[in-house]
Amino acid sequence: KVMIIRKDKILENCTRKGFTVSKLLMEANIQSGDFYQALKGKKPFFPAWRRRISEVLEVPEMEIFEGVKEVK
Repeated sequence: KVMIIRKDKILENCTRKGFTVSKLLMEANIQSGDFYQALKGKKPFFPAWRRRISEVLEVPEMEIFEGVKEVK
């Protein structure tokens, strides 16, 4: 199954939290260059990145990254 990154959901949840993308990446400890390469499909969104982004935004991982199964 292909993973779809919902950039709109990332931006929407950043706005809801009062974060910029830069603030999100700082909180999630992800380099901005790596993040933007992953958005363009040139690098994978590693599981740890997905987990940290969803934790910082306080949303389920599968809401932002479609095709990812919920981990219980």
